[in-house]
Amino acid sequence: MNAQAIKEIKEINAQHAKEAKVNTVDIQSSAGQGQEQRNVQVVHQLLWW
Repeated sequence: MNAQAIKEIKEINAQHAKEAKVNTVDIQSSAGQGQEQRNVQVVHQLLWW
């Protein structure tokens, strides 16, 4: 997890949110093929006890 993602998670925790959305980059490659890169958003469901 990079520094920006950690900062976003800390801010979300401070707000007691029910989900965290983190923007990141997905990089995939296959043998004999070039790399495919795309922007994605990951949503984490947070559970508070």
